[in-house]
Amino acid sequence: MTRDTAVQWLWRWINDNQEATIEEGNEAFEQAKEMEKLDIMDAWKLGNLSTYLGKSTTAENYYNNNFKKE
Repeated sequence: MTRDTAVQWLWRWINDNQEATIEEGNEAFEQAKEMEKLDIMDAWKLGNLSTYLGKSTTAENYYNNNFKKE
C-alpha cells in the first residue's frame, strides 16, 4: 500500500470538497504543507544528509534552511 504525497492528498481534497469555503480550503492547504514538511524531514532522516553535507544539523533545521519561506 502506498501513501499519497501532500500534493495528491490536496488534489483529492479539492475534488471531494468542491463546495468548501475559502477558509476550509486554506486549512486544507496548511495541512498539506505540514504533511510535505514531515515528508521532507523523514527523507532527511532516512538519507542521513548530515554526513553527506559534512556538518551536523537536525531535520527541522534542514527543512527550515532549505524550504521554509515564510
